[in-house]
Amino acid sequence: MEGLIMLAQNQAGSLKDLTNYKDLLEEIVEKYPPGYLEVAHLQYYDHDMKEFPEVHSDQDLLSMYEKNSKTKAATKNVAEDEDRYLCNPVPENEHVGVDDEVMYLEKIPCEDTNMAIIVHKDQDKEKVESEDKDEDEDEDEDEDEDEDEDEDEDADADEDELEIESGTELEDGQELVGHEVEHIPNKEYNKEDPPMVVGSTYPSMAEFKIALSQHAIKREFEYNTEKSAPSRFRAYCSRREEDNCPWRLHASTTYDMCTVVVKKNPYAHQCSSTRRKKKVKNATKHWVCAKVKDWLIEDGSLGAMELKKKLKEHYKVSVHYKRVWMGKELALRHIYGDWDNSFDNLYRFKAQVESTCPDSVVVIDHHTINGKIRFKSFFFALKPCIDGFINGCRPYLAIDSTFLTGKFKGQLASASAVDGHNWLFPVCFRVFDSETNDNWKWFVERVREAIGSPRALTICTDAGQAVMSGVGDVFPEAEHRECMFHLVSNFKKKIHGKVFDDHLWAAAYSWNPYLFEKHWAAMEAAKPSATNYLRKWHTRLWTRSQFSTISKVDYVTNNLAESFNNWIKHHKSLNLDDLMDKLRQMLMIKWNQRRKIAMKLDGWILPPHN
Repeated sequence: MEGLIMLAQNQAGSLKDLTNYKDLLEEIVEKYPPGYLEVAHLQYYDHDMKEFPEVHSDQDLLSMYEKNSKTKAATKNVAEDEDRYLCNPVPENEHVGVDDEVMYLEKIPCEDTNMAIIVHKDQDKEKVESEDKDEDEDEDEDEDEDEDEDEDEDADADEDELEIESGTELEDGQELVGHEVEHIPNKEYNKEDPPMVVGSTYPSMAEFKIALSQHAIKREFEYNTEKSAPSRFRAYCSRREEDNCPWRLHASTTYDMCTVVVKKNPYAHQCSSTRRKKKVKNATKHWVCAKVKDWLIEDGSLGAMELKKKLKEHYKVSVHYKRVWMGKELALRHIYGDWDNSFDNLYRFKAQVESTCPDSVVVIDHHTINGKIRFKSFFFALKPCIDGFINGCRPYLAIDSTFLTGKFKGQLASASAVDGHNWLFPVCFRVFDSETNDNWKWFVERVREAIGSPRALTICTDAGQAVMSGVGDVFPEAEHRECMFHLVSNFKKKIHGKVFDDHLWAAAYSWNPYLFEKHWAAMEAAKPSATNYLRKWHTRLWTRSQFSTISKVDYVTNNLAESFNNWIKHHKSLNLDDLMDKLRQMLMIKWNQRRKIAMKLDGWILPPHN
């Protein structure tokens, strides 16, 4: 069912620089949560065309802001779709157990599956300056091109250029970085209110700069950088000319060329507060990175807009959206490693899986572009998942894909089964760029190589032509079902009428041909074009009366695959190597939980939970 959510009284003039389509939609959905199977749509009222155009992308969002630039507001209208046309009358019939194991586990400790993977966390903390010299340069170029940046942003870009110049010096002596990592001192200080009195020490120059930014934000002032080098740093108050503020600071490294000590800070501030400023230039991307890193470790799916709100709530500063986004990307790089290297790491992941879990299927497909090898797709199926499906699950597979939200805007395809207790049982996965006939056929071929062709195999897909074609070509002997939810979604766009609300879902849930024909006849008598449409475009099985009884699965929707997509939704932004390893961890935790349950019980059937 589709829910309609209208844009609500947003300041169009200022918001266009602070958000994008995805974040704005998430913000509205968070405030007005949709109901079961409802989909949020963003629309606004166009005064010229006298209609409600729908927003699908950032470009549509910019168009909306342009049309409302004079009024500075869009029409407020939050509407709930009360039309329950063709809504599933018994959605509980499609229930799939995803995390139901907790009902049978009393107090068995298990690893937190929401904990993100940390790669070289300690080393990355100290390599902020050396690893991101090129990124600083890109940031400066972007900020110079951004027309919405004010003079404070330009001054901040000049400061970053000084840091780039100092980073160039670092390239000639990269042994210094290694020296810092090996002999990094452990200096403790209050990171929420770092001291800047003479003699204050910090473990590295990069951490000192972040601490100085936090000190300035806490004390409500801004500073300009006079000198920034690997071994020394000088700064003065940005309002030295306007308010005659004498504040200045000098810090340098000690004999170990790593520890930073504040050498001079003779004067206190005598300038006005910056609390009322719309933008705080000392809230650099490195400061943002340091502040949001822990939040991203807890929840890697947080968007830049949500992080911007959290920074405003915790530190009382408004940071430019673009800078928050860059800080988030920097933090993700520190947590998960470099994005480009993640593709190379897949080969290490493949070798490790094959050595520790023999007979697992891990396939990396690549192609050559301009003489360079480029990643194309990745297939992954653990041996326990294959054996578990063949020996302990019903011969039923739900195949679907979901969008990845990281830097690689591809798809994660999955084939999921259901065990004897109606619990989700993931079997295999594949990452590819888009849903094409060749990609789906390649995936289904790898699935057949992994599991073979079990007796009475049943496969359920959505109404996509590519996936249906791939399944039909590779598994011609299998029973091919079509998701009733997707069928209804297409049907309701073309045909309306109460007779279909009364009989379409009832026909799908009919157990025997007599009841199915009864509902079918009622729909055909009311509108023959509707049944002709179903015969022509929805030729796969979608009613229980035509299902084989051997598979012992009576789902009429593909909710099994959608449950898997929902299970992993918070990890879709990970780098590919981390995503695959995260799936491996989640599977191992789930199999361990179910093993503990099985060891506690007698017989073959789980008892009901009281």
